[in-house]
Formats: sequence, C-alpha cells, structure tokens
Amino acid sequence: MERLVLGGVDLSEEYEVVDVRRPVPSPVPNLVSVPGMDGYAFMGADTMPQPIKFTLVSKVMGYDERRREARQIAAVLNTAGPVEVAFSNDDGLYYVAVVSEPPDYREFVTFGVMTVTMQPLHSAMYGAERSVTVPSGGSVDFVVGGSYPTSPIVTATAVRGTSSLWGLILDELDFVHVATGSSSGRDVVLDCGQRTLTIQGSAAVPTLDSDWLRLSPGEHSLRMDNGTGAATVTWRERWL
Repeated sequence: MERLVLGGVDLSEEYEVVDVRRPVPSPVPNLVSVPGMDGYAFMGADTMPQPIKFTLVSKVMGYDERRREARQIAAVLNTAGPVEVAFSNDDGLYYVAVVSEPPDYREFVTFGVMTVTMQPLHSAMYGAERSVTVPSGGSVDFVVGGSYPTSPIVTATAVRGTSSLWGLILDELDFVHVATGSSSGRDVVLDCGQRTLTIQGSAAVPTLDSDWLRLSPGEHSLRMDNGTGAATVTWRERWL
C-alpha cells in the first residue's frame, strides 16, 4: 500500500491512498510563427512541473465519523503555502507543492473519497541533503548526485584576503566573491538558491562580477581563491 506524508502528516494512518498520478516533468517549447516561413521558429523550451493527483479513501464506516475525518483532512490541506509531499515508493524523494484545485469529496453508503490535485512548484523533486567543507584557503573535490542541477548554501567565518575579498571558485570557472568590510572574521551566509547574502546577519550583495553558484550532477571542485576561513557548502540532491 502506498503511504503519503503531506506537510509532515502521515495521511496513510487514516486513509487508503489510491489512484496516484504523477506525470513526469515535460518540456514546453516556445514556438513562434514567422511570416514568410513555413512552420515555426524554435525559441527555446522550459521544463515545467505537471500536477499530481491522488485519492484518499476513508477507512471509517459511519457518516458522522467520515464527516469528522473530512474536516480533519480539510485542515491539513488548508495550508498557508507550499508543503512537502512524499510518497513511499519515491525512495525518500519529495515534492514541494500547493493544493491547486478544490478537493473533490464524495460520500457513499459505506465509504467516502476525496480526490486532491496539487501543483509542484519545481520540475525536480528533492532528495538527500549533502555537504562538504572547503578548507581554509584550500580546495575540495566532491560529487553531486541526482539528475538535475541544485543550488548550494555556503556558510563560513570569512577573513578577507589581500584583495579585500573572500570567496570561492567552482571548477575554476564560476566564482562568488564577498567584500566582508573587515580584516577580522565575519559570519557569511550565502544562499545561492534564494540569491541572498548576509554578513554578520545583515543583508549584503556579492561583487558585481560574481555568480550565484549552481551545482550540476557529477564531479566538481571548489577552491577558496580569496581569503581564509573554512566554508561549509550544503545542497539537496534534485531528481526529475
């Protein structure tokens, strides 16, 4: 039997989870009709997440008990924002999704069913959290799992170098540099997914020529090319 945990609540304890539909993400092409040309011009494509649907079958028999369960599940589904949605046969992966259509609740003589439609916010599911440490002034080699790029979070007590900057370079290509504003150590938190940077808890921005680091699946190296102070780099594997 499939198990479903939605927003931290295991719905399988009270309901049978059936008729689960999880379409794979699909590319949506941007096609433009060009005057004088037979057909379309291809302008690129975005990989878009498709809605997931599932049906909850109440395990209780009486009308009063089913109505009570309906109110309870309504409270679970009435979230203020996106929630984690994890099905047991997805090997520990989960969606981040929001209820996108009114739940369809129907009562019968001996059971009740509710069909729920949720829209994932991202094409790729989330997997295990991983992390590596970049030694002070050094480098580290590591492997990123999954089948889709992911954005890391970097935390460090950064000490600027002779260039007045602290930073990391990924695969000797993309880099992120931070002007800490002090010769002493400063707590730096760089969230490349949210594109935010804080220094000693205050909002800041990387240098204008910096990149927000993005980790594709496979082998990588990170090197502290400016300053010192060990950095912890954390990410979640992403899977299509």
